[in-house]
Amino acid sequence: MEAQEPGPRIAEGFSGAPVWDDQQNGVVGMTVAAHRGERTAYLLPSAELVDERTLRPVCPFQGLAPFTEGDAEFFHGRDSDTARVHKAVRGRPVTLVAGPSGCGKSSLVRAGVLPLLRAEGMSVSELRPVPGVRAAAVLARALTGILEPGLGEVGRLVKAEELAGLLDSGDDVTAELRGRVLARGASAGHVIFVDQFEEYAGAAEPAAVRRLFGLFAALAGKDGTAVLRVVATTRPDSLDVLVTAGTSDLVSDAVQFIAPLAADNLERAVTAPVDAVPGLWFEPGLPERIVADAGDEPGRMPLVQFALTELWKRRSRSMLTHAAYGDLGGVAGALVGYAEDTLSELTRDQQERARRLFVQLARPADGDTFSRSPTRTADLAPELLHVARELAPGKLVVLSPAPGGGEREEMVDLAHEALTALWPRLRQWLVDSRDFRSWQERLRTDLKRWQTQHHEPARLLSGTDLAEAGHRLARHIEDISAAERGYILLSRRHSRRGARLRQARSGRWPFSRCSPSYWRSPPGRASGRPRTNCAPRPRACSPRPPRTGRAATPPPRCSSPWPPGTPGGPPRPARPCCTSTRGGSIWWAATRRSGTVRSPAWTPPRTAVPSSYGRSPAAAVG
Repeated sequence: MEAQEPGPRIAEGFSGAPVWDDQQNGVVGMTVAAHRGERTAYLLPSAELVDERTLRPVCPFQGLAPFTEGDAEFFHGRDSDTARVHKAVRGRPVTLVAGPSGCGKSSLVRAGVLPLLRAEGMSVSELRPVPGVRAAAVLARALTGILEPGLGEVGRLVKAEELAGLLDSGDDVTAELRGRVLARGASAGHVIFVDQFEEYAGAAEPAAVRRLFGLFAALAGKDGTAVLRVVATTRPDSLDVLVTAGTSDLVSDAVQFIAPLAADNLERAVTAPVDAVPGLWFEPGLPERIVADAGDEPGRMPLVQFALTELWKRRSRSMLTHAAYGDLGGVAGALVGYAEDTLSELTRDQQERARRLFVQLARPADGDTFSRSPTRTADLAPELLHVARELAPGKLVVLSPAPGGGEREEMVDLAHEALTALWPRLRQWLVDSRDFRSWQERLRTDLKRWQTQHHEPARLLSGTDLAEAGHRLARHIEDISAAERGYILLSRRHSRRGARLRQARSGRWPFSRCSPSYWRSPPGRASGRPRTNCAPRPRACSPRPPRTGRAATPPPRCSSPWPPGTPGGPPRPARPCCTSTRGGSIWWAATRRSGTVRSPAWTPPRTAVPSSYGRSPAAAVG
């Protein structure tokens, strides 16, 4: 290094002194030697002096993850939007931050708005609504964590269910809840941040979505000098379900739209985080190259952040270089290349399981697009959960605590929705499975409706829906969760039971053409033992006798060319052929009231013949 005039000459005694670089705005090394009588001196670069295992360097970029409150110093480019949303939250009960996927809504609220609210004396809690949970339970689980923070796992779940029941009862308890929340919050009030509201709006029934929004609006308000506010992030297409004649004014007043960053703000978002880290700097011209490569796509921000994160990992002596950026493949190539490299490290079996996992973590959306679909670990097959834990350290999937769940319950989610559009392999997987996943999402909606309506039989599958479910179950049994399989099988049993009852009521007994009868025993056999007489070829049974009297009449016996006990008659079958299509013999164990059969009773095949066999149905029942 050269000391410039009129600065001091580096001489003896400067050894070990830090060297400051005005351009990089940080220390770049330590002085170790100097030529006597000259202005030339030598330094050791900072990269050679710092053991990164001991003093870990700070990465100012977030990859595919959103910025958090702790990353506020690295969040730039949204100054005007941050001020506008902050003002809205302070002045309105509910604020909806709406914008396209990938524009940075969650980062704006977390790293921009929430730190300002905390600085003003407000406390914050976060809620991410899980599809499949009724609206009252979503809010109850969040409030239980605020009101009863010391409860254990079981106690918290019990309290949440009790609170959900109160919210569902119709009583006006939101005002009391607001007062209790504010009593536990900070002096200025409390803010509930609802992240990814579109996930609930896209999967739940419209009535449930409106119900949850209505609960948020009723809970928010003022109690004395403290206020309770709700701020949620969502996509614009999720607003349609909220707008009704009674909510249009509230929704219109709540919405704050966020657009993708303009080019100048995007460049600030790229350069300002580097400026905040002493000793880290860009090679000249690289920020402009990155902004140009990002283009005007709405979801470009996560791609830029991911490329910058990978570029930081490949820095050369604290400098982000053109060469490293070119090796990454630019903004778009960085994500695709990383995803492919991560997948290639798995075995062939693991790659197939990864395909099944990724397909479950996205659901078909409007047009040819796909949306993220967070999934509980309890709903995943063990082999899929294992591969999710293998992929989590690489950040392609994210494991996080399940909102309102137990301490050990987790959610699995894609790192970012941009993966569904920009990773060609994943997109092809999703396109190939679109038909199945569309059906599965409908099945899950039916299952959730059945669960929330107290397992009403009318909500089980029937008709063509049940037939399609059976077909899908046979082809995709590994990709259908245990709860979904149970729902399909229960629907099947309920449908068969209903069919048997309808047959019984109509008098069309589901018997085969063969019926057991008594026959004379051949020598050496006990007399009176029943056996089945079967015709050697199909013969029509006689018409069903009229239903008269108080007891059901057994079906007529089929005719046979061999009278019972005739020598040379038909061979004795290995087992009775009077079986149902499922292999169970039908026995006359029915009662009649007013001439109507109540229920047929079934016995499994290969069972001993009851002693009442051959008697009248009334005698058999009696």
